[in-house]
Amino acid sequence: MQIRNKGFTLIELMIVVGIIGIIAAIALPAYDKQMMKTRRADAKTSLMALAQIQESFNMNNGNTYASQLSGTDALSLQCESKGLCQGDGTTTKTPKGYYTLTVTDLQGGTDAGPNFVAGFILSATILAGSAQDDAWEKGQCYTLSVNSRGQKTAVDDGGNVRSECW
Repeated sequence: MQIRNKGFTLIELMIVVGIIGIIAAIALPAYDKQMMKTRRADAKTSLMALAQIQESFNMNNGNTYASQLSGTDALSLQCESKGLCQGDGTTTKTPKGYYTLTVTDLQGGTDAGPNFVAGFILSATILAGSAQDDAWEKGQCYTLSVNSRGQKTAVDDGGNVRSECW
């Protein structure tokens, strides 16, 4: 009578562990990159909604654009009350906190005045310390912007224009 052992050998278990390790080594970086691309929606959604609100503000306020994103100032879009930002003033954070939002006039200034009649630039830049703060993502789409003319731009951390971000 022959006794047969049931179960797995140590070598068989090590082979399975090795295969799982190889799959994980390939899948996790791809997953991280996809998550970063997905988090860009936080910036895109905020920028496009704020651009629409800016145009509405312009129509209702004598052909001038808001010089602040949030706050109680008359020249504010009050984006925090609309769920589009967190914070106060010309610089705030996106709702999920992955990007910093800023508003400037077309010349890059932040002071309310005649330049805000000509137009605005809304920008979303990766917030330091957030889940989006990664060398790969910074090298892809560090800052996303939209202006009063409807032009969408994106640049990497080196200032190079990146068309694939929008």
